Amino acid sequence: MFPTLEDFVERSSALIGSPQQIIEKVHRYHEQFGHTVLHLHADAGGLTDAQHRASLELFQSDIAPVLRREIPDPPFAWAPVLPASVHS
Repeated sequence: MFPTLEDFVERSSALIGSPQQIIEKVHRYHEQFGHTVLHLHADAGGLTDAQHRASLELFQSDIAPVLRREIPDPPFAWAPVLPASVHS
């Protein structure tokens, strides 16, 4: 599937790298798929507790604010769908 670790980092959905690399990768996803919601699973595999915490704090301080600013949620113009009995 991925012949090298570098290929895995570049082409997989894994968010691995510097804050700028991760921001750029999320932007590529957004350009391809148009999503504005990102679900993350922060796997600590191989990291100490301190390293994992530092990684999460770095995401919170350096990555998330940029993504929120650069890929804002669109305004939703929707009306709730009510059962037919409510309209009667």
